[in-house]
Amino acid sequence: MTLNTRDRSVLFESLSKLADPEAVDAMLAHFPTRDVDEPLTRDYLDSRLIEFREEIRLAILTEFRAFDAKFASFRQEMTNEIGTLRGELDSKIDSKIGSLDAKIGSVDAKIGSLRQEMEVQFRRSLQWTVRTMIALAALIVAAATLVVTLR
Repeated sequence: MTLNTRDRSVLFESLSKLADPEAVDAMLAHFPTRDVDEPLTRDYLDSRLIEFREEIRLAILTEFRAFDAKFASFRQEMTNEIGTLRGELDSKIDSKIGSLDAKIGSVDAKIGSLRQEMEVQFRRSLQWTVRTMIALAALIVAAATLVVTLR
């Protein structure tokens, strides 16, 4: 409620007779002189608080959505990086496996070569043993024949 200058003056004069003029002046200071100086009401404060809460809620929601978008972008970047690393790792593993396969093939070839050499040596040894046995048997037969003839 506003008080114009005339009403303010009348109240001041009347109340100054009953109370200290400074106290009356302090009391009248709480009444605005213009409509724009209207004092704050509880309803007005409540409505402004509701508006402020809504603004805060919208700001938080906006920030949360921005954070969610950034997090989704980060997640996608990490997924891409992990995919790239997996590809590089798979490539290196395949390369190492190929190298090991080549080395295993080389070892298999050497084992095959050694096996062939052992078979050749075994045949030669077997042939020499059989020839020696035949020669020994011939020698025994000759010695037995000689013994029989000399008797």
